[in-house]
Amino acid sequence: FPADAVYDNNDQTPQEFTIYLKHGTTHTDATSSKADQKTVSETIHYVYKDGVNANKPVADDANTTVTFKRGYTTDKVTGKIVSYDPWTVDGKQADSKTFDAVKSPVIAGYTADQAEVAAQTVTPDSQNINKTVYYTADTQEAAINFYDETDHKLLDNQTIHLTGKTGEKISHTEANQTLAKLGKQGYVVDQNTFADDATYDNDTQAPQEFTIYLKHDTTHTDATSSKADQ
Repeated sequence: FPADAVYDNNDQTPQEFTIYLKHGTTHTDATSSKADQKTVSETIHYVYKDGVNANKPVADDANTTVTFKRGYTTDKVTGKIVSYDPWTVDGKQADSKTFDAVKSPVIAGYTADQAEVAAQTVTPDSQNINKTVYYTADTQEAAINFYDETDHKLLDNQTIHLTGKTGEKISHTEANQTLAKLGKQGYVVDQNTFADDATYDNDTQAPQEFTIYLKHDTTHTDATSSKADQ
C-alpha cells in the first residue's frame, strides 16, 4: 500500500492492498538478572558409620555449585521465548562444568570408604549431586599390666590384651577377675591408671597401655599371740 496509491478505474471489484507484518522481538543477555539460568550443586556428606559416634557428622559438608546462564529472544506479540543463546559459565560460553575431585578428611582412628570423591562433570540438565563418605571405626588394642611395687617388676603372664573400636569403652571384666585372683594371693591395689570410664584411643600404631600397681599386703602378729616369734 504505497503512499501515492490512487483508486483504479475498475468499478467491478474492490482494489486490494496488503500490509505484511512480523512480530517484534527483544533480546535478554546472559548477564542480565532475568537471564535463563540453572544452578547445579554437589554436596558431600561425611558421616560416622559405626562406633560411639554412629550416624553423626565427621566434618562439615563439602559444597560446590555452578550456575549456567544464557540469553534469549522474546516475541513481543506473544510474550513467548522464541530462541536461546548458548549456555555460559562465568561469562564464557560453556555447556558443561567439571567439579574437581575432593579428598576426604583424614580422621584419626577411622577409615573412610572413599579416600577421594572423583571429579564430576555436570550440564544444565544435571540433577544436584549428593554423596556420602562413611567412616568406619578402626580396631584398637589395649594392654592392662599388673606391676608388683614390692618386688619392682611386672607380674609374669598377667598382662591382659583387649581389642575394640575407636572411642568404645574398654571392658573391665577380665581385669577385675585378675584382681580378684591376685587379691587371694595377697596383693592389694596401690595405684590404678585403668579408669572405670577408659575408652579406646585413636592410635592404631601402638597398643594403649594401662598399669595397675600392686603391693604385697601384710598382717601383724602380736607378741602376745601364740604364733608370736619366740
